[in-house]
Amino acid sequence: WFTETQGIFDSYIQVPIYQEALRMKIPCVSVNHYTPLMTSIVSNNFDGAYHVAKMLTEAGHEKIAFIAGKQNYQTTMERLSGVQKLYMQKRIPFDTKYLFYGNWKFQSGVEIAEKILAMPKEELPTAVFAFNDDMAFGCLSCFEKHGISVPKDISIVGFDKTDRYQVIFRPLTTVDVNIDAMVEYTCWYLSERISGRAPVATAKIDIDAVIMDNGTVRVISPTGKEELA
Repeated sequence: WFTETQGIFDSYIQVPIYQEALRMKIPCVSVNHYTPLMTSIVSNNFDGAYHVAKMLTEAGHEKIAFIAGKQNYQTTMERLSGVQKLYMQKRIPFDTKYLFYGNWKFQSGVEIAEKILAMPKEELPTAVFAFNDDMAFGCLSCFEKHGISVPKDISIVGFDKTDRYQVIFRPLTTVDVNIDAMVEYTCWYLSERISGRAPVATAKIDIDAVIMDNGTVRVISPTGKEELA
């Protein structure tokens, strides 16, 4: 397979291929997916989600709907763990009726938004945190179709900072996973491994994720007055 290959980096875990490459001592890096087999360069999903939950709760939101990705996916579990950590620290009960699982795609965001709108009026969330921008924009599309204003009626936050929808929808507050830094670090590390200047390692390198405030979070003050975060 790899007779002339000098190095491999991949964002999808294919264990048999990696194991063969490692057996042949070909430098490998896993990008945006952690594996104990080799050095992994990943977005700090836990920290990014933790800070979104912190931002929303500190803005006064008590009923927050979470649109997670596929169950048992590493990214889903990391982001959900970040949210749950914040809830535990603040001693906020985590109500599973506000947790929905999508499939990372736009249409699943639309479908889950319909489920949210079907909730009893007294249970309707004041904010939605979708675990990627595709589902967040699907949610926004559904809300706009029903005449619901964001953030006046409901706040939305996404994750990943995609520009896929920039000519269709307004920008959403989201989390920048810093793809450029991830790629730059990956190329540098792989180059160093190929040249023999970097040691063989199985480190996990977390790239900082930063909230990008695009004005889709409403602050709910104790007096009942509202403003944008």
